Amino acid sequence: MSRAIPAVLALGLCLAVGQPLQNRVLIARSADGLAWQRTGTILCDSADVPEALRGPDGRFHVYYQGLWDPYHDGIMVAVSEDGLSGWERHQVSIPGTESWPGRPCDPDIILFDDTFRLYFTGDPLGDGFPETHSAVSLDGWNFALEAGTRFEVTSRMVLDPSLLRTGDTLQYFAGGAAPGANWHAHSTDGLDFARQADVAVDSLMLSNGVALDSGYRFYGFKNMLPCGIKSVFSADGGLWTLEPGWRLQLDSTGNLEYSYVKDAAVVGTDSGFIMYYVTRKREAALNDVGETGDRWPKPVPTIAGGMLRLPTDPSTSSSPGRLLDISGRAVLLLKPGANDVSRLSPGVYFVRERLAASGERSAVSIRKVVVTR
Repeated sequence: MSRAIPAVLALGLCLAVGQPLQNRVLIARSADGLAWQRTGTILCDSADVPEALRGPDGRFHVYYQGLWDPYHDGIMVAVSEDGLSGWERHQVSIPGTESWPGRPCDPDIILFDDTFRLYFTGDPLGDGFPETHSAVSLDGWNFALEAGTRFEVTSRMVLDPSLLRTGDTLQYFAGGAAPGANWHAHSTDGLDFARQADVAVDSLMLSNGVALDSGYRFYGFKNMLPCGIKSVFSADGGLWTLEPGWRLQLDSTGNLEYSYVKDAAVVGTDSGFIMYYVTRKREAALNDVGETGDRWPKPVPTIAGGMLRLPTDPSTSSSPGRLLDISGRAVLLLKPGANDVSRLSPGVYFVRERLAASGERSAVSIRKVVVTR
């Protein structure tokens, strides 16, 4: 078995709605935050769900889900003087989370004076309904877990938090709400969040926000074809409206991008903006082929009457599966038999299951399905 295979198997053991093995993070630049030029630079060749800021010392910090070693993934941070090169990398340590069934992933970072507060997805109970948690640090990579849960919704998944200060209010957005919508909450202290009405603009998943002289901009991406990165604007953090055009769409003419671009993390510089964004690696594309490289020995799941029907034979899967959208986000916890997908937006999804086997030869199965109306 090649070293790439156990890395995939290890990823299947954690919550990891980000998929660092299959994705890479690239860099683009802009003078105004609207028109972007690719630099052709890879920040990390196995990474997902980036978030960026400038630290108290002015250095650029980019947090992302990455490979700690060939067998484990976790939150990492890359630090640079100019945000473009000379990266110093650290594994992010959060003591107290090592035993969580759904380990920390989906980092988002906010500065409180000289203190870094990390918001992240975690599932300490292993019930399949992750929440947003937080931890604090003075250096940006050695964190102390904070007690309690920052945001949760009973019997629903809360995924990939994104936060932005708008005046005295900390705006919170996260995935897992109704199709095309984002969970939304407000806080004044960064610890206690009051849920607000869900935010839905052009079915965008909101991934990162920046403050501007004229207001605030949030970048988001589409969960369905055609996928790409767009932006919304608000003068005061209240009503968010779609800005015209695309910030980035897939460039299929080169070798760096494949399948999609998503999850823009944008940070201001002295002369403009830098974007760290995610694409799929061509060599890791999911094309109805198992992650072990084998063709599927059994039929693709079927969808009829708004129900996704999975095999009921327990020998075919050793753990509950997840339904992933086109960007790799988990949108539904699956069970054998009928699964109601009538609430999902039409589009391409992937069924991800851990196949029953013994020892190291267990495998992760990923199969493409299409939800139609």
